[in-house]
Amino acid sequence: MNRKQEFRRLKKNLALSLEETAALTGKSFATVAAYASEMNVRIPPLAVIDQLNAERLRRSIETVRAAGYDVRPASELSMHA
Repeated sequence: MNRKQEFRRLKKNLALSLEETAALTGKSFATVAAYASEMNVRIPPLAVIDQLNAERLRRSIETVRAAGYDVRPASELSMHA
């Protein structure tokens, strides 16, 4: 999967509008619209993909915590083993 496809997949999975995507990534509406468009050749940089993945992780952690569980990095778990 290329970065353009990954961008569209993440945006869809996060149910983000173009406006929300622009706000999250610090890019302009026109820029994220270009990233999302199949007709435009503009490729999102890795930093934008990383920001969307970070948001996906943040939401996942929030969901787990809302269910009453704790989330800690694996490095912390190995210290308590």
